[in-house]
Formats: sequence, C-alpha cells, structure tokens
Amino acid sequence: MITTVTLNPAVDMFLAVDSLVPGTLHRVNNIVQQPGGKGINVAKALKSFDIPSISTGFLGGNHGQFIREQLHVLGLEEQFIEVPFDTRVNIKILGSDTKVTEFNSVQENVPNEEAWHHLEDAILRSATPDSWVSLCGSLPANCDVSWYNNMIHKIKARGAHILLDASDEPFRLGILAGPDIVKPNAQELSQFVNRELSTLEEVVDAAYEIIEQGVSQVIVSMGPDGLVAVTKKAVYQITVPRVNVVSSVGAGDTVVAGLLYGQVGHLSFEETLRFAAAAGTAAVSQVGVTQPLITQVKTILEKVCIKLLDKKEVSR
Repeated sequence: MITTVTLNPAVDMFLAVDSLVPGTLHRVNNIVQQPGGKGINVAKALKSFDIPSISTGFLGGNHGQFIREQLHVLGLEEQFIEVPFDTRVNIKILGSDTKVTEFNSVQENVPNEEAWHHLEDAILRSATPDSWVSLCGSLPANCDVSWYNNMIHKIKARGAHILLDASDEPFRLGILAGPDIVKPNAQELSQFVNRELSTLEEVVDAAYEIIEQGVSQVIVSMGPDGLVAVTKKAVYQITVPRVNVVSSVGAGDTVVAGLLYGQVGHLSFEETLRFAAAAGTAAVSQVGVTQPLITQVKTILEKVCIKLLDKKEVSR
C-alpha cells in the first residue's frame, strides 16, 4: 500500500493564451481545472500506472469539495480531513511557447489541533510494515515547520518506508529524521546546501551531504537532463530523450510516482530509476498535470540511458 500526503492541496486552474504580455488584455483559449497538490499528483500518476494508493491531507469549502469529487471520478481512494476553510486555487498560464507562468496562492488558515490529530491517525493506520508513505509539498502557512520531521519518526516506528518531496525548512528538518528516499530538484538541492550547483560533481557532493544525514537514496530531478541518483555505495546518471514539452507542471511528482512504482513492483534500483525518468519525461508532453499512460512511459523507457559513475569519473 502507498499513502500520499498533501497538506496544502489546491485547485489548479490552467489558462491557455497565445502569449503572456503583462499589463494587457488576454483572450483565454482554454480553461482546465484539475485537483492539484504534489501528493495528489503522485496518486493520479500511480493510478495511471495501475498502482492503488490512499490520498490524505486537508480539504475544505467548495474548492475542497471539487477536489474530492474529482478524485472519486478518477477512482482514487481518499481519506482527506475536512477543515472549515476553503482550499486554495493556483493559476497556471500556458503560453504558446510552452512556458508556464504560475501564480500559487498561500493557505494562511491553519487546521485546528483536532484536524491534525485526525490526519495523523489516518496516516499511521495505513503505515503498516513495508508500506510506503509519500510526504509531498509545502505546509500550510503558520504551521509547525518540523511536522514532517515528527511524522517521519512516527511512521518509521510503524515499520513503514518514507519518500519525502518537499523544500525549504520543512525539507531540511525532514531530512534529519532519516526518510528512505528524498527527491529534490536541482534548485531545491542548491537551497539545501546554500550554494550554487553548476556541475555534476557539485550536485553529487551536495547529495552526499543528505546521505550523511541517514537518507538511503537521494534522487535529483535535473529537468531535461534526467536524474542523478546517489546512495552510500553508488552514483547514477540517468539521461532521457528530448520530447515536445507541453507543460512541466507536476513532472517531478510523476517521477516520485515512478520511484514508488519501482518499489512496490520490486524492480531493481536501476530499473526503478529508468522507469521514474521515463515517467517524468512522458509527463511533460501532457496538458496541465494530466498523467501519462504507462504505455507512453514504456515507449520512452526504451530510450532512457543509465550510467553508473564513481566519484573519480564524476570529478572528470
């Protein structure tokens, strides 16, 4: 079983325009609304890969009801906790040049103590030995930034595994609890080590700083350059074919789903990395955060290359 946790979900509204020019009137060619939030995107991708999951987090108001209804339409199991305020809306503007301009709102309302207890109970009920919990995305404003850290300790005590995909201080504190896998992108990794990462060697060295905190695997999303995977014993570089990019929104979440697919499907580490890289690449050719079919992923999988590197080779 896989549980995805989205503390800060949103209705993602995608607006398609010919071009984005600040201060002018725009004609919107198409409007698409979808349930959003990193954990929800992961669950949608897992469903596309025919892997069951349970989604949980906080939902409220009309926007929360829209997300809940859409999850049911998609056939996703959910145990979201109801809160007395409306779930946020994020605006994504898609230009004809495939660039995406995002306006993400801040959820300033904080769930009360009872809601947090209900959420924790829901997570720990599903955190059975050898199951997976994916903690994804930002936290609501003004809530405890150590929440991921505290939750990881409790999940590990149940014998479950954890994948953490977050940023900023919640990510930094979550790492200290020793999740099994973390999946930063290059920018988030740079923020973690507080320095610019310009070369592959620098990315690997920064990932090793996370490994030293007790994390088993650090999988770094490198955009069109694929993935870099670092463990205590090995470094892998995974390169992907070039594809027609429609929207990069949520592609990293599809990579997370690919990593979880490999875990529950008992793929080898290298097979898991190749599948995750192919999944993320297939995702960018979809509109909005529509998830690719597994057949599309497998078509790209044939063109994904993985190379085992050692530190000496990386430094060259």
